[in-house]
Amino acid sequence: MVDNTLTLQEQTLELARTLFESSAQEKSHRTQATLEELANQSRSRREEFEWLLRKSSEAYTKVLEAPSEEHRHKVEEAKADLEEASPS
Repeated sequence: MVDNTLTLQEQTLELARTLFESSAQEKSHRTQATLEELANQSRSRREEFEWLLRKSSEAYTKVLEAPSEEHRHKVEEAKADLEEASPS
């Protein structure tokens, strides 16, 4: 009877250890999956931010260059008018 009790106690301890280890492994796998998902989301957000930054930079550059482009266009028109008016 004592042997049976000790055997039962050992089996119970082994079962508890197995449950704990499998639970820990499952938690580890879930944690790893969560971290991978967060990394993917972070990468996606970074790519979206980089695209937005690039587009806003392009728009800002267009705004800054607009007066220069307009001026350059007017100068080219004036040169063309002068060339038409000058005797050849």
